[in-house]
Amino acid sequence: MKSVSTDASPGLCADCRLSKVIRSDRGATFYQCLKSFEDPRFPKYPQLPVLACAGYQKQRPEPGITASS
Repeated sequence: MKSVSTDASPGLCADCRLSKVIRSDRGATFYQCLKSFEDPRFPKYPQLPVLACAGYQKQRPEPGITASS
């Protein structure tokens, strides 16, 4: 499991809808791949930064929120 500091980019996991941010009691941040629960090809905690991923699905913005807001 690789933790990412707040100033490091997790790559694609940052805006993937199949990624869940896990924060430990010690302040470490991990990115859990939810795709790993249905497909063993995906690691539960991928090595960061993730630069390419076959399971990547960009999060959709919430209704009423625009990039210029």
